[in-house]
Amino acid sequence: MWSWQHRTVRLRISFKRRAAALDQVAFADRIRKQWNYREKTCKDKACLTAWYAYGSDVMTKIVQSGDATAK
Repeated sequence: MWSWQHRTVRLRISFKRRAAALDQVAFADRIRKQWNYREKTCKDKACLTAWYAYGSDVMTKIVQSGDATAK
């Protein structure tokens, strides 16, 4: 289980990512679609690990560019 401090850091990172997106509606839509994909598709640890790695990479690109459609 994650500690309170770990959750706080993750929440701060999440807010920074959201704030970096120039199009907030597109960002929210992208996050929802990624989550729905995860819920529908990922049934094992390998899939979840790959999904998380992809999402982290995409979020880094969004923060750097401000583009919610970054790939």
